[in-house]
Amino acid sequence: MTSVKTTLQIAASPERVWRVLTDFDAYPAWNHVVLDMRAEAREGAAVRFKIKIEGTPALPIAARVKRCVPGREFSWGGGAPLVPSLAWAEHYFRLEPSGDGTLLTHGEDFGGLFGLAMRGAVFERVTRTYEGLNRAIRDRAEAL
Repeated sequence: MTSVKTTLQIAASPERVWRVLTDFDAYPAWNHVVLDMRAEAREGAAVRFKIKIEGTPALPIAARVKRCVPGREFSWGGGAPLVPSLAWAEHYFRLEPSGDGTLLTHGEDFGGLFGLAMRGAVFERVTRTYEGLNRAIRDRAEAL
């Protein structure tokens, strides 16, 4: 397994950051990474979107919400359609109260073929993309 993990301090409450993360209809106004998001903030719900990683075309993704704890954690995951254990990933956002704001931990665990592909320049591009998304989340939450 390979993991990408990023963090960022946000000067907004976890509840406000949560609203930004789960207002999927507003994503086109600020989110340049997760595109055309169709989801519900409840465990087991289907998630469909396109993801735009630096240096790649937008790729369609179908997954399921794994964890949904309001104000604390939102994650989705999925795998290869025919053999999920062959290639899988779980994308997560975790929110922790921190001082007068929120510590955002955002990342993804990759297994199987996805894990093998997450090396070198690919790993660096994914990490930079997620750091950029963190800044967009911060900017949106702090502006509300």
